[in-house]
Amino acid sequence: MMTKEQLIQQLIDMGITPADTVVIHSSMKAISEVEGGAETVIEAFSDYLNEGLFVVPTHTWANVNAEQPIFDRKQTPSCIGLIPNTALNAPGALRTLHPTHSIVAIGKDAPSYIEGEEKCTTPTPQGSCWARLYERKAKILLLGVGQGRHTYLHAVEEELEIPNRLAPKSIRLEVKDAGEHINYVDFHPHEHPTLINMSDRYVKFEKPFAYLGALKYGTFGAAPVQICDAVGCHDIMSMLWKKADYDLTEDFSDIPEEWYMKTSDRN
Repeated sequence: MMTKEQLIQQLIDMGITPADTVVIHSSMKAISEVEGGAETVIEAFSDYLNEGLFVVPTHTWANVNAEQPIFDRKQTPSCIGLIPNTALNAPGALRTLHPTHSIVAIGKDAPSYIEGEEKCTTPTPQGSCWARLYERKAKILLLGVGQGRHTYLHAVEEELEIPNRLAPKSIRLEVKDAGEHINYVDFHPHEHPTLINMSDRYVKFEKPFAYLGALKYGTFGAAPVQICDAVGCHDIMSMLWKKADYDLTEDFSDIPEEWYMKTSDRN
């Protein structure tokens, strides 16, 4: 059974520093037995990142929709697992007002980082918390999960204006905080005309991310970890899309080997 101190040592071994901005996508089952459970996982990150920012996705896209159009920051649970729901009640945790792709932020500049999300009209628009991971040179840790759970890649696709990612017709959502009305949003959720879940196709990006140095591997608890560099993932996806003459996630064939090119400015 892992202790908090052992988990922190694993973060050090992965090259994470206390000043980093770190996002986690996680499977508590894959992390396995930890003394104190999910609460200890949250504590390990928040204690170690004492000079940085710790971000936990607390998405609600499965339970905030046209049929149930109300998001309440204090009341609406996350639909993506134990660790996100545990993070909602962690000491110092501040949740954004994004109706479907909220995050919890813990850190000294968390209050300013979460501002304005109640105005988002798409899942990961420019200027949002997700898009600004680039400017913070964030590290995204996939703890026992794969690229199919890498939400930041949606932000890159929105920036690149990749077609067939957002529903053309909006739905009206209401944003509340502890029952108090904050805002109405005409929101365009993720939608693809042929793919049930486009995120599942993101697994094909693991190979170029690793080859070009934007992805390294580690361990957290018992879980294998993909350590993703936000800047590198963004730049590699941009390069691949410029070279593609088709939708890379629509066509699930392998990315051609000749596209795995090293660049002079990448470590």
